[in-house]
Amino acid sequence: MLLVAPWIDGAYWTLAIEIIFYSTVFLLLYVNLFKYIETYAAVLLGISSAYLLARITLHIPPISLLTLTQHGCFFSLGITIWLIFAKGLTKARLSLVIVAVVSGLCEITLTDFDNFPFAPTASFFWLPQIIWLATIAFIF
Repeated sequence: MLLVAPWIDGAYWTLAIEIIFYSTVFLLLYVNLFKYIETYAAVLLGISSAYLLARITLHIPPISLLTLTQHGCFFSLGITIWLIFAKGLTKARLSLVIVAVVSGLCEITLTDFDNFPFAPTASFFWLPQIIWLATIAFIF
């Protein structure tokens, strides 16, 4: 598995992103800093949200997918949902979830806009699914 294209199948770019993310989590475990996983999620979300906001407001082109910058909001959301299940819901974790969902919607809109001329319509297609998944995550 190479971290750069060309891949056997176009969908494999997601595996490269996951390898990078899980490598950072492994590094936190290896250096005995996993206790800072919530801080990592917040920093990752902050960087991702700032990048997405800059893309929307300044109309900058997308950067390399392999930096976790564009998709970091989704990984942050996953970490935070895991933290809620493992350690309980706090105001800080709820705030992370809200910001991650909003950033995720922005990322989906930008991705749709990069690929489809009907981006606003395409991004609203994902909204019910995201709300449903968030609701299920909080119920269980």
